[in-house]
Amino acid sequence: ALKGESASEILYHHRLPTSTDNFRDSTHPIVVKNKSLKHNYYLIHNGVLVNDLELRDKYEKLGYDFTTDIEITKITKTRTEKIEETYTEFNDSEVLAIDVSRFLEGQQDTIDSEGTIAFVCVETTRRGKVLKIHYGRNTGNPIIVERSHDMFFLKSEGTGYPLPEDKLITIDYATGNVTERDRKSTRLNSSHISLSRMP
Repeated sequence: ALKGESASEILYHHRLPTSTDNFRDSTHPIVVKNKSLKHNYYLIHNGVLVNDLELRDKYEKLGYDFTTDIEITKITKTRTEKIEETYTEFNDSEVLAIDVSRFLEGQQDTIDSEGTIAFVCVETTRRGKVLKIHYGRNTGNPIIVERSHDMFFLKSEGTGYPLPEDKLITIDYATGNVTERDRKSTRLNSSHISLSRMP
């Protein structure tokens, strides 16, 4: 599929999910489109969140729909009966995607997701024009940056140099400017992605 692709940029995630089974509807990139946001966001995440249920509740109350919900039916047979249990799973990365989107648009001062986090996020207009790419990580998972001729790679393994912890890098497509934001607060422990808005 990649060999036949003519796009100048490709965003994909090729690891098995940790928060759900491997269903197509819960795969990355996670798309965040919401009437409260000026732009759309496409995020891939390597890691596991530990406060996803808490943040999901918060974001549902703010009017965000979760698109990665998968209804699971578990059937257990005993000698005398068949027990059927139905429940819903969702991809924890969707919480991070909403969290990052709201942070980037200035709707909250911190990224509140906790756990192991490495992400790449593409910001587009509502019509799909790429505006910016954002990427960052905490102590949990790596992001390797590789530049080769006219190619630029963000990946979790291979050659290149590791992105330092607790940094958020933004590449603005209109200006070509690259900005870097450092962690502002030390009150968050190492399991948080402790990025805050810079003045």
